[in-house]
Amino acid sequence: NTNQDNANQDNANQDNANQDNANQDNISSAHSLDSDETLVEKPLILDENFLDEFHIEGIYITMADIHLRANGIAVANGYRDLGFHEVTGDDPAIIYPGEILQIPDSGTYTVSVDDNIWYIAATLLEQELRRDLRTFEASKEKWENSSELEKNQIISTLDGIIANTYCKNLAEHIGHWVESNR
Repeated sequence: NTNQDNANQDNANQDNANQDNANQDNISSAHSLDSDETLVEKPLILDENFLDEFHIEGIYITMADIHLRANGIAVANGYRDLGFHEVTGDDPAIIYPGEILQIPDSGTYTVSVDDNIWYIAATLLEQELRRDLRTFEASKEKWENSSELEKNQIISTLDGIIANTYCKNLAEHIGHWVESNR
């Protein structure tokens, strides 16, 4: 029985590893902007783990972040507010393949089969978080060897990220660094 138990445990561990790899693939695939600021579609499958929250370099996106981004997309396209503050407009849960959505601060997005406002918002947040983290890391690397003018420009760039991100945790993370380096 011990050999059978060990074999069963090995199979369970392999299944968990395969699921972890599949989840990582789900998170890492996203939509990206081309040179015309129009989103280029790449498949991304959302699962319940992805929608709860996910981490990128220690920063996580929450359902509240996704809700705010999704609401902005819905309202920008004439759908009713997700919090039902505005009751006019179509239901944002119903979007159609081929529909072109205006994405605030990002261009346009062409809806694919199985897309929904939440999926689109989560995908954009992942893309924006990765981009903003690259900018933050590059800014930190430049900091030590920068003149006062360059440091002011770095702080200005990071203040812009803080003001415009939909990811509250990213804003707080960068904000702490900015305050400690002012």
